[in-house]
Amino acid sequence: MSALDERRRPVDGLDPERAAALSRRAGSFCAAARAARAGDGLTAEELVIYLAVGHLGVDTSTRIPRLTPRTYLEIAEFLAIPRETVRRKAARLVDRDLLQLGRGGVVVRDVEAWLTRIVALLGDEDAGNSNAAARVLHRDDTEKKNVENPNMGMNTRLIERNDS
Repeated sequence: MSALDERRRPVDGLDPERAAALSRRAGSFCAAARAARAGDGLTAEELVIYLAVGHLGVDTSTRIPRLTPRTYLEIAEFLAIPRETVRRKAARLVDRDLLQLGRGGVVVRDVEAWLTRIVALLGDEDAGNSNAAARVLHRDDTEKKNVENPNMGMNTRLIERNDS
């Protein structure tokens, strides 16, 4: 058996269709991460911190998503990386207008852009499982509103489904 044949050996218990679908998603994720690097100049670590800030700070438990600022320590503990790394990388994300720094910590500056980035990384099917993501991503059913975020002392752009 050649070395090439050895590398192509079947894996017991692996569904080929599922493996192909997951492989395509991994490829899409890598392509979106590469685009973030090329387009926004984000490092992989900055991209993960950006996603974590949104994940931790966007509260979708209510009809209108709310933003909750997160501290560098909360983000660092969630990602299991040093707080100083989070602080330094978050400062770059603030400089690039992806995050907003306020009294209580950092939040994503534009929730719609954050969700769009997730769809680029993971695909529509994952975003479709979240009611808040669905409200944001189905543009024909949405209207833009500015919602006051008392924790940040400024307006933050959010999207709400227009059910009327």
